[in-house]
Amino acid sequence: RGIVTGPGDRINVMAALAGLLGLHLFTFALWLLVVVWPHPVLGHGLGALWLRATSRIGFGKGAEAAALGRSALRLLTQARLTPWLAGLASHLIWALVFTAATATLLFALSFRSYTLNWETTILEPATFESWIRGLGMLPGWIGFPTPDDATIRASVASAAGQRAWGLWLIGCLICY
Repeated sequence: RGIVTGPGDRINVMAALAGLLGLHLFTFALWLLVVVWPHPVLGHGLGALWLRATSRIGFGKGAEAAALGRSALRLLTQARLTPWLAGLASHLIWALVFTAATATLLFALSFRSYTLNWETTILEPATFESWIRGLGMLPGWIGFPTPDDATIRASVASAAGQRAWGLWLIGCLICY
């Protein structure tokens, strides 16, 4: 079904949050794993993949570019800078995508009315309410509101409730 579920532009807030932050959380966890546990197979596998990708579009064509890439990778590995360079590349890409997603979300929520709700088949409402309170704690410290339990339980909330949902979503995106 995706994030937008129909002609009424209903958005599942948890699906939206997972869609906006899921890939970033995965790449951050992968980078953290490489930094904390520099296993040779994992490090060389990612380095080799990066080397193959950049040697095709790199500094030149032929054996010189491949030799230059291998030498650079060896130097970075000896100095234990490979995870940090991969982290820099990953974090720069993440920052660009995050900035674009935040701007798009702000634009969409500023100029169009969406119904933000939650949908679940197997979870109790109390579970979802505790997730919302927990995730909203950090954004709440910097001023973003968290919907109250009555707004969370209501499938279609008032305009003020929708504003609270939108600001909660933006706050979670910015904080996490």
